[in-house]
Amino acid sequence: MGFLSGNIIQILEIAGTILGLIYLYYEYRASSSLWIVNIVMSAIYVLIYFSEGIYALGCLSIYNIVAAIYGILVWKYSKTSEQKELPISSIPKKVLVNSSLVMVVLSAALIYVLHTISDSGSLLYNTLDGLASAATIISLYWLAKKYKEQWFGWIFVNFISVILYLLTNLYFTAALYTLYIIVAIAGYRQWTKLMNNAKA
Repeated sequence: MGFLSGNIIQILEIAGTILGLIYLYYEYRASSSLWIVNIVMSAIYVLIYFSEGIYALGCLSIYNIVAAIYGILVWKYSKTSEQKELPISSIPKKVLVNSSLVMVVLSAALIYVLHTISDSGSLLYNTLDGLASAATIISLYWLAKKYKEQWFGWIFVNFISVILYLLTNLYFTAALYTLYIIVAIAGYRQWTKLMNNAKA
């Protein structure tokens, strides 16, 4: 039993789900407003995750808040004088290779730590938590840099998250992340279109 009651968790989860839908809308449109929504949504999930014992994702929600502040600064200031904001681009091969290496090392480290300290004791539970957390860290960085391939990262994260949320009976959030998978596929196509139109 977490430090928050079931009713409070459900209310927070519904609020987080609504904010998640708003976040999806702004991300799909590549609008910088997504970062503000992300800060509020992440603060809500900090409470949910720690109450439910999902420690890696709880810490990750704190990271999300920091990453959102970073994203605001990058999108606003990493542009030329002719641009209104940072343009969408394809991920450089070097960044992709480095990100893959970080994913392997970070996932292994998180899974080990979680299996050592987690209350659940479930290797499956801790593996999913660790993988989702590591992939989210990388995907948020890609989003901050406005790489269109960030959508592939979210497809992976969302698929794992759906399984994790179902295991922890967070059904509203599981439904939200199922929608995220569908939107991520459409989002990649939209960002590719926006990138090509900007270059035309």
